[in-house]
Amino acid sequence: MADPPILVPPKMVKPEDLHHHVLEQLPNLTYCINDNPRWGKEVVIRSWQICVLLSCLVLFCFVYVVKMVFFWWWKLGKEVAQFFIVYRVGFVKR
Repeated sequence: MADPPILVPPKMVKPEDLHHHVLEQLPNLTYCINDNPRWGKEVVIRSWQICVLLSCLVLFCFVYVVKMVFFWWWKLGKEVAQFFIVYRVGFVKR
């Protein structure tokens, strides 16, 4: 009969062996995702972000208001047409 296998716990790994700096792993890397951009680049990025958000907000509001006004006029025209139809039917019946 074969002996049961001996279970050996894994070696303890030091925490500093688990984490390596990005530049140690990729020496040709010039910019890391965790790095903060320079102040000039940050100001330009934030300015573009504000311009895009404001332009989308203005465009959305403009389209929404135009659509709302158009449907209001369309509904009003429909009600006026119904009024004239009812008026003519009532006039014909007399």
